[in-house]
Amino acid sequence: MQYNEFIKSVKEHANLRTEEEALRAIAATFTTLAQRLAGREAQNLASQLPAEIQKYLENSGYMAGADFGINEFFQRVAKIENTDPNTAKQHAQAVMWTVSEASTRGELDNIRHQLPVEYSQLMQMTEMGLPDNAHQAKMEFENRY
Repeated sequence: MQYNEFIKSVKEHANLRTEEEALRAIAATFTTLAQRLAGREAQNLASQLPAEIQKYLENSGYMAGADFGINEFFQRVAKIENTDPNTAKQHAQAVMWTVSEASTRGELDNIRHQLPVEYSQLMQMTEMGLPDNAHQAKMEFENRY
């Protein structure tokens, strides 16, 4: 998936208006995900994504492999994105929906295996923010998990 397609998908699924808003959501989600994933998993995921957004996964630094739950995940995304946790959840889900379109099933499985079951919320889309014609795509996505 190309950069412009990735941005467009996040914008559509999160109901965002601008590329800058989509980039904030991507940066916040990927930065937090990189902090949560252990080993080289964040870098492995980054290698399957457009070069322009890989940096948000590759700079996990000293916090890689941190142990925090899904509510803290959404709070961290909210803090980085400067929004509320409910909006951050919607944005993070939209980003991960797009990741599922852009990366391999094997990579998604590797990520899922590192995260507790409560993180299934991250890998599901809410009805809010979906385009009107996206019900079938939503069902296909949720069936993957």
